[in-house]
Amino acid sequence: MSYQDFSVLISIIAIICLFLYAVQRFSVYAENTFKDDIKRILYKWTKVPVLGAFVGFITTALLQSSTAISVLLVTMTKSKLITLSGALAVLIGANLGTTLTVQLLSFRILDIAPYLVILGFVLMRTKTKLKKYGELVFYFGIIFSCLYLISVIAQPLATSPMALGIASLASNVSLGLLIGFVLTNLLQSSTLMTSIVIILAAQGVLNFDQSFILILGSNIGTTTTALLAATVSNNDGKRIALAHFLFSFFGVILFLPFIKQFSALIQSLPITLHAQVAFSHFVFNFVIALLALILFKYFYKLLFVFIPARRKENKRERKKLKKFI
Repeated sequence: MSYQDFSVLISIIAIICLFLYAVQRFSVYAENTFKDDIKRILYKWTKVPVLGAFVGFITTALLQSSTAISVLLVTMTKSKLITLSGALAVLIGANLGTTLTVQLLSFRILDIAPYLVILGFVLMRTKTKLKKYGELVFYFGIIFSCLYLISVIAQPLATSPMALGIASLASNVSLGLLIGFVLTNLLQSSTLMTSIVIILAAQGVLNFDQSFILILGSNIGTTTTALLAATVSNNDGKRIALAHFLFSFFGVILFLPFIKQFSALIQSLPITLHAQVAFSHFVFNFVIALLALILFKYFYKLLFVFIPARRKENKRERKKLKKFI
């Protein structure tokens, strides 16, 4: 490893730390600001799968974390604040909501990041009702500022033999999935992982196939936090965490046989490589969400195959399922 590669690596790690801190603070302030509204919406607007999925999309885009939503659903299901059916619908939309930040990267949103930081800072110093939104805008700007810094610092990696050698490992589907899975668990953020993949694709470090495989692995990796949270939850909480995993796992299995065709289709679009990668992320999650909604009743029943219901619970869930569907 050359000194330049080492300097770039250390700088990226430092920015990642700042990014994760900004995401954490943004999620905390968003949850504190809209917590009661989110719980009320989750309770009232999840009686129809499509509405529940839409709510999941909006709340995840708001909190900037599908992991936060999945953990929230696990705890709310345990506390009977939301039905299992409603939580499942929200989870389906949450996976689609994670694509918003990534899509913004392909629309040069990074150019306005400094303005968001300044605006947020100014709002934080005011004594108006807008002050409570200042923290949100400020940390939202920091998030995209970090991604911008990574995109600038990562430019030398395009000609780095070490970086290109590591990137070539993702050409192997199994290794690529594993790398995406492991890195997402280390970063504790599929959004960050996917954003970095898109940035590296823009710098020429990754090609489309390598990028998409890493994104698929990242989609599975983001489910582990909810699985861990579910270990201290009741059966419904465990089912939601399991649903999060199965949703991503089955989605990846479904796409794997068609990767070459899908890759050819996306790469035929007249847009830049990083925009193609961002769009593939959206298409993957959209298709899987659509299939999950179409097969909602069967997906719901599958959870009880893995985690059987007790007798009393079984009768209650049958009534809920008939009413929900």
